Amino acid sequence: DFALQIASGLTCAHASGVVHRDLKPRNIMVTRAGQLKLLDFGLAKVLPGDASQSLTALTQQNMVFGTPEYMAPEAARGDDVDARSDVYAAGIILYELVTGSVPFGGNNPIAIRTAHLTDTVIAPSERAPNAGIGPALDAVVMHALAKKPEDRYP
Repeated sequence: DFALQIASGLTCAHASGVVHRDLKPRNIMVTRAGQLKLLDFGLAKVLPGDASQSLTALTQQNMVFGTPEYMAPEAARGDDVDARSDVYAAGIILYELVTGSVPFGGNNPIAIRTAHLTDTVIAPSERAPNAGIGPALDAVVMHALAKKPEDRYP
């Protein structure tokens, strides 16, 4: 249910031409009614004009925004980001929800960003073999965490 609510919030933001760029658990609030709210759009980028336009070329080249543990590979490189970068961050959050840890860690932000660029994600079912994670959930998480944006959900 939480993952679906995160996806719904991102769908609304992206349909309005907004890319969050710093989606992480600290930027998600659970209300007393059990509803999730996406918070802190301070690093968000808004595409001027018609929201149906492409969400590419939102940042200057070589600018890095976000929290390393939840940063898409293209963001870690300082490349242009789009809605698929938020999908990657949502995939990291879902990974953490089902396994209890993020897929990549490190001693410093550069090591973590490098891991997003080069390391292979261990499937959630392998990371937490006793959690009862099925192949369908593995597939969803792994698709969201594809290294190339074009290989992720749009």
